[in-house]
Formats: sequence, C-alpha cells, structure tokens
Amino acid sequence: MLQQFTWLQFSIAVAIITVLWYITILLLFFKEEIKNLMGFGSVKKTAPPPTERTPEPPALMGASKLPEGVTETYELEFGPRTDDKVHRLGAISDFLEETKDIFEIVQNEGGGKEELLEMLKELLKHYPNVKESRHRRALVDHLKEHSPLNLSSTEIEELFL
Repeated sequence: MLQQFTWLQFSIAVAIITVLWYITILLLFFKEEIKNLMGFGSVKKTAPPPTERTPEPPALMGASKLPEGVTETYELEFGPRTDDKVHRLGAISDFLEETKDIFEIVQNEGGGKEELLEMLKELLKHYPNVKESRHRRALVDHLKEHSPLNLSSTEIEELFL
C-alpha cells in the first residue's frame, strides 16, 4: 500500500501537517500576542519596574555566625610577603642547599681548603641576607659539621665578615 505514494506526495503531506501543527501551537499559546499584532486587541502598557528597592525585612534568625576559629579578611595577598623573616629563612635554606653542592664537588674532585673557602665566599656574595642573619652562629656550626674538610670556626667566621 505504501508503494502507491510518491516522495513528492509524502513531502507535501509532511509540509501540510507541519504548518498545521505550528498554527495550532501559535493559536493555543500566543493568542493575545497575535491579536495585538493584528490590531484586534488593545495594547496593554506595562509600568516600568520600580527603580528604588524596598528594604528587606530583618531576618528572623539574625546574621549567620562564622565557625569558631574562622575570621573574615578583606585583604588578599597575592604577591610576596613583605615579612623579611620569610625572605631570610628562604635565603638561608637556599644557601644551605648550595653549600651541599659545593661540599659534594670538593669531595668528588679533591679540592683543597683554599678552594672551598673561595667557593663559599663567592656563594655568600649571592646571599647578602645570610651574612647579616641572626642565625649566623648556627650557620657557622652547620658548615663546620658538614664540611668535607676540617674547617675551623674562625675560618668560617671570616667568610661572614
């Protein structure tokens, strides 16, 4: 039975059904807009929304309370901290890491005391904050303990001058 219909007849039938469907939807859901568009209905002007906001009534329970130990902060710090202590401690840890590398080089290549002291002096030029640190005594002790060569405290102290 379907073989009797051609593609042209099928396409025309689908087009007619589609047009009838959209007309039905428009008439059911957009009746007022169509009347106003055709000029049969009265155009209702809506009042503009009020510009002033009405004050909200106070909340029944009040404002929410932050959990214990939590505070609100209004400043966000995205840059480096201005606290010099953090900068100095970072410099000290970097200095100690580089001294480990220097000690390793001297130990592997068999360098002498003068070469080691010269390398440490050059390293301290890159870390001026370490020279002025209040942890200087602890640094001297650390360098004395971890040095591959027997350095005296006075030799290491002279580097910091």
